[in-house]
Amino acid sequence: MLKAFLWLATIAMSINLALGVNYTVGGQNGRWTQAGINYQTWASSITFLVGDNLIFQYSLNHNVNEVSKEDFDSCSASNPLQPRFTGGTTIITLTTQGSRYFICGTSNHCLLGMKVEIDTLATSESPPTLISSSPSSPPPPNTTPSRERGRLPLFGK
Repeated sequence: MLKAFLWLATIAMSINLALGVNYTVGGQNGRWTQAGINYQTWASSITFLVGDNLIFQYSLNHNVNEVSKEDFDSCSASNPLQPRFTGGTTIITLTTQGSRYFICGTSNHCLLGMKVEIDTLATSESPPTLISSSPSSPPPPNTTPSRERGRLPLFGK
């Protein structure tokens, strides 16, 4: 019985570590827009790990371009690293560690703040978070989840 419990606990932890976290760009009610959201402040408050997903939600007059650091700094969408994303919702899985750069390619939108740098850590690295000694309750629905991978209590403990 103990052996079965340990086996199930190991599988549960493995699944928990393998699943990425979904982040809506801009926060829980965020949208990819010019509406005064500081995307860099938002991104710097999160520890992104390989396997996490970025969800860009935007109106049809916007788009998402992944660009080089140089194009990010100059707000140039003329040489995207992959085809421009359009259509209102784009989900990007963070598959490698390092920095990735996203801008809106609509004229002057990047200059008005529609740009975000995402720094991703490898999943084997420990994210710099503080762990509370008291158990935490799950986040309310429709919120950006906190980073508590592999630290969730199993079976009510």
